Amino acid sequence: MANSDATFDEILAEAGDDGRFQRHYNWIFNFCAISFASMSYMSIILALNKPPHNCHVPGMERYNITDMEQWKNLTLPRETDNRGLPGFSKCQMYNVTEEHLQRHYSDWNFQESDVIAPPLRIHHGILEGLNSTHWADGTDETTDPEPLRIPGAGGLQNIHPSGVPLLAAPLRSSCHNVEGQEACAYGYDYDRTYYDRTPITEYDWICDKGFRETNIFIYNRLGELVGTVVFGHLGDTIGRRPVLIISILVITAGRLVSMFTAAYYVVFCIAAVVGSLTAHSIFQAPLIIAMEISKSERRGHISMMQCFGWTTGMCILPMVFWATKDWFWALMVATLPIVIFTCISRYVKLRTVTASNSGVPALLPTHLPHHRAAMAIDTIGTDGVISHGIILTPFHESSYQIESPRWMATRGDYRGALQQLKRIANINGIRELPYDEHMLEKRLADHRTDTVYGIASLFDGWRMTKNTLLVVLCWTVGSVLYFTLVLLSSRMDGNPFLNFMYQSLIEVPAALIGQRVCDRFGRRTTNATAFLLASITCLLVVLIVRDPSYETLTTALATLVKFCISITFFAVNLQSIEIYPTCLRQTGMSVGTIAATLFGIVGPYLVHLGTEYDVRYPFIVMGLSAVVGMMAALFLPETLHQALPNTIEEARLFGKDQRFWSLPKPPKAGKQHAEQQQRPTTTGEEAEESVRLNVPEQADVKVE
Repeated sequence: MANSDATFDEILAEAGDDGRFQRHYNWIFNFCAISFASMSYMSIILALNKPPHNCHVPGMERYNITDMEQWKNLTLPRETDNRGLPGFSKCQMYNVTEEHLQRHYSDWNFQESDVIAPPLRIHHGILEGLNSTHWADGTDETTDPEPLRIPGAGGLQNIHPSGVPLLAAPLRSSCHNVEGQEACAYGYDYDRTYYDRTPITEYDWICDKGFRETNIFIYNRLGELVGTVVFGHLGDTIGRRPVLIISILVITAGRLVSMFTAAYYVVFCIAAVVGSLTAHSIFQAPLIIAMEISKSERRGHISMMQCFGWTTGMCILPMVFWATKDWFWALMVATLPIVIFTCISRYVKLRTVTASNSGVPALLPTHLPHHRAAMAIDTIGTDGVISHGIILTPFHESSYQIESPRWMATRGDYRGALQQLKRIANINGIRELPYDEHMLEKRLADHRTDTVYGIASLFDGWRMTKNTLLVVLCWTVGSVLYFTLVLLSSRMDGNPFLNFMYQSLIEVPAALIGQRVCDRFGRRTTNATAFLLASITCLLVVLIVRDPSYETLTTALATLVKFCISITFFAVNLQSIEIYPTCLRQTGMSVGTIAATLFGIVGPYLVHLGTEYDVRYPFIVMGLSAVVGMMAALFLPETLHQALPNTIEEARLFGKDQRFWSLPKPPKAGKQHAEQQQRPTTTGEEAEESVRLNVPEQADVKVE
């Protein structure tokens, strides 16, 4: 396709595009760093988990009642939960006063002067109905129904003899009381099976403050939106490496401040927003660097490595919360690894090196002055070979913490690009490169762009506009579904930590299968098929989710939806990197995440609707959204076996000659081998014409 792209790939191949450097870089920055970053990023979700709760009503000890359920029967009204089943009210209690506590609970009768309908009362374990009681089924009982016996419990029961709970109306204008009910006056009782302490249990962010948790998630998404705009553009202007470093520092600072400011809600929200500013750039920067220094066939593997890193952190995180049961210490443990990584990544382990008997290293990286490196030596043989040598270099000169040479070349910094290529070559065992700065500048003249492009450049021409909009739509749908499922996982019935871990673990096979399917059938087909399966699965969940007998099946199907969405994320991540030109690559990915974050704000509201009103609502919305994502994915161009576009002009033509009903075809291995055998072996000035990589047949490669 592109002469400039093919030329740079050829130059990169001389330094090694699939060697030790690439493997080590991926392990350090696309696995370890991503594991730590995902723990810090997602920790706020588990920290704000809302455990089951109800009003605390004092007096239980006065009557020697040890059964909490019996006391709830006496003091708490009933209401319908999000599955349509009756349960205890979470935010209302009967108006139990000191006057009531002076009498036996069998004589309690919660009547007030402004109550429209008389309440029910229990006498000796028998629920007695009184006149003019309004029921949830719409009936108006004008006569006393038959007494309803409640075995083993006494007290007021808000239940119709038919089993239908009382309607929670009419409301009192003063304090929303219903027939002797009032808001929790003595605090709340929390289920502490899984959490001893969270900001919600410490500061009662429930009931009338219940939207605080949802609002924090929304503020986080807005923070991600702002951060994606800022740091995405910075990645294409100041470079990928400084953006990565800044991202680590910002997310760490935000989480650490959050730990000490929960008592001050506004400050806590600000800290949470700061911690989310770099939520996308911290993952995008190392991924883009890795793909820009590797051959095209390794892109799927690199993306899979980051998926593994993300999943590893997501699986460790709930275990940290389960072990501590305290949000403060769990957040501390989840944040410390990325802090430690930031500090120790100033030093890296290189390889065994050769030294003279005088102890002076002979194979230090050529771009480093010897006095700036420190070397720990275990054994030096008589021949002057260090059998175990470790070179530790400062962070900004680290052999693995590099800037993308491809990006530097587009900026016209050929000296910097050559230094980065030498770093790669040194670790890959290549002592000398067959080109210098002058040769790089000559060969990459068409590769350079002095213009700093903005978001508007992504809509330059019909084809780029179409591709950008479709990628953005896929990002948006995938993000809404993924984020909603993450929030739901810790709010489903059962162990919230295991539910969170199960939905995280499913991303491992999703990454493995996604990588193989993407490399076999293409990104477009994989993306569309995964969206289709997700929509069908959501429909099945809607049909059974309200039936408690299908709870296990519902959990399994929800996990399957997460599996499908993880595959779509894998595919669209590759498509975003491979469709946009080098000068707009991180900006283009940022636009996708901007839109995804903007529309992802609905995720917390969907979860709120599902947990407070009807559990089916989130899956209905997710199923319809997945259909939209499938349609968008179908009309994206295939990027498998295609060379990365470097310029706006190349991106305008990307996918122009592709047919809709077709699968990608790999380059012919026989033709590649024949062309490699025909290459002349030259040195010096002629090397610039002899170094060539084979590219797909669709590419128009010209040798000048």
